[in-house]
Parts: sequence; C-alpha cells; structure tokens
Amino acid sequence: MAQGMTSFNSPCPRATWDSDDYKGRVAYIRTLDDAAIPLQVQQMMIDELGKHFEAI
Repeated sequence: MAQGMTSFNSPCPRATWDSDDYKGRVAYIRTLDDAAIPLQVQQMMIDELGKHFEAI
C-alpha cells in the first residue's frame, strides 16, 4: 500500500477534544483570508460539530 493511502486505511481513534477533560478548553480559530477554506465554509464546519463556541 502506498504511504499516502495509509491514513485512509488506518483505524481512527476517538477524538480527544470531545472528552470531559477538555470541556471549556477547546477553541476553533477562523481565518478571514484563508486561501483554501473560505470563512463561510469554516463556519459550516464549526456548526456541524454541534458544539457552542464563544466568539471573542
């Protein structure tokens, strides 16, 4: 198997950011001039998480 395909075929562990240990300590940084992911798409990804993030 090609090295680049390993990430698609390897088991994915549970995300740690959604554990109780990280409650209130997780941030999502949006960038205004991201050349790859427009701001609206970044917001869509945040919304899909189903978590509340306080804007500062």
